[in-house]
Amino acid sequence: TRIIIGVSVAIPATSLCINRRLHTIATCQRALLSNDERRKSVYIDVLIGVGIPVLQMILQFIVQGHRYDIYEDVGCFPTSVNTALSYPLSYVWPNLLSLVSATYGVLTPRAFFVRRA
Repeated sequence: TRIIIGVSVAIPATSLCINRRLHTIATCQRALLSNDERRKSVYIDVLIGVGIPVLQMILQFIVQGHRYDIYEDVGCFPTSVNTALSYPLSYVWPNLLSLVSATYGVLTPRAFFVRRA
């Protein structure tokens, strides 16, 4: 069940990393980056792509009523108690990451068109 929770956040997080990198390429002013800039970019991508899903898996312990539900023909599925605390700790992260990724997705073609003009 922890893997299901992590993957539900990791897919939008990886989309954010890809769109962020494309936007960085589109708005780049010089061809080569220094080693420190590359290292910083990799660290940020790792924090987004691995750190946020691991944080989500840890935060799930706070809002779980019990470990999992067992559904016929599906198997184990994670649960969350429907409280006010479960929304910011559990349900908002995939939507927030998708929104930021969509923003980068809109800004990237715009940057390419501005550069082309």
